[in-house]
Amino acid sequence: MPPYGNIVKAAKEALTHPADYGTLDSRLFEYWGFTGHTQTRDSDLRTEWNYKTIGEMVDEGSFDGYEKMYTWTDEDWDIEHFSHWACGYGEQFICRILKDSADPDDSYEWTEDDITDIFKFFMEIHDDLEQYPILNEDGYSEYQYEKSEEIMKDVLPPSIDSDGAAEILGYAMELGEYDYDYDDYYFISNEIAYEAAYMLGYQDTDWDEEFWDEWEKDNPSLVIRRKNQRLEEAGQQKMEV
Repeated sequence: MPPYGNIVKAAKEALTHPADYGTLDSRLFEYWGFTGHTQTRDSDLRTEWNYKTIGEMVDEGSFDGYEKMYTWTDEDWDIEHFSHWACGYGEQFICRILKDSADPDDSYEWTEDDITDIFKFFMEIHDDLEQYPILNEDGYSEYQYEKSEEIMKDVLPPSIDSDGAAEILGYAMELGEYDYDYDDYYFISNEIAYEAAYMLGYQDTDWDEEFWDEWEKDNPSLVIRRKNQRLEEAGQQKMEV
């Protein structure tokens, strides 16, 4: 998608019907078209977040653009769902691109004044993402952590709930023992997950007892640390009573 600075060219491309794209939406490729903002089943976490953020921005109905405040209504945009053999299902933002005053059959006469505010908004977001690949980075960090907690819960025993998964991930984060996988999720090794579970007392759940017996033999220093930790906790409880 061309940058915002060539908005008419971007409009022409967005209104061109791809030869391999079938749709029953009669609005498309006359006054309406693609925005280039898409997510699929296989989208990575960053793409998923940016798409979610754009949706929240669109819901606002206005945007302080490079040159002016853009405004639109819910009638000016929509979400198109699609399926594809490579990525499964997906969805994308579509919007009204040409104003009613423009002739869709005479693209040589189009000017920037013929292009809707909402399409200009979508194109400015493309420019923003070219400059920096994450929208609202503070919000993304929180989203990244929440999604990583969900992944963590999926690989832990059912007896450990979402709070437990968050506690185990938090333990690893405090140690600095984490990394990012290719999808941008926080990732911790099995060794750190076991250490966190043990030190936080989750080995007393329905995890395999034989596994933990062997694990304790291989990690005597952590066994001692955990025993000392429990003695300190018991002493603290007595003082509070």
